[in-house]
Amino acid sequence: MSNPYGDLQTHLGVSVAELVTPLPVVITPAAPSPLPASVLQRAVVANDSQDTELAAAEPGKVHKVLGWLLAFSNTGGEEDHTMELLSNGTALTGQMPVNVGGTASVPLVVPPTLPVPIVETAPGEALVMRMTNASAHGVLIYITEPA
Repeated sequence: MSNPYGDLQTHLGVSVAELVTPLPVVITPAAPSPLPASVLQRAVVANDSQDTELAAAEPGKVHKVLGWLLAFSNTGGEEDHTMELLSNGTALTGQMPVNVGGTASVPLVVPPTLPVPIVETAPGEALVMRMTNASAHGVLIYITEPA
């Protein structure tokens, strides 16, 4: 039986053994969150093209978003597919594109290791996710603190 990699060896100038030799893998742990796990809260996201309250309003308190893991799918046609975070009806983010032309996007991951919150609600207001022509599923990490 002939070597199916013979031409590859000739063109690359390396042996098959060199191509399949495992390389050492270095796993670097993520930076620890500056907050104790008991303070972090999770909102399970199952949002289908609508406004969904992720954290209820609490008088005198703000919700601070620290990270998320979200996957998106198309629920509309060729129009824009966006996600937006709101403090009640006030935009905290712009409309973030999540799909283009009916093609699902790669999951969006923001680990909760940033030194400052991504966004925070106004005091006493709910944290809301607005999806347009798309659905989101995953988890959002946040804390709730006095204003």
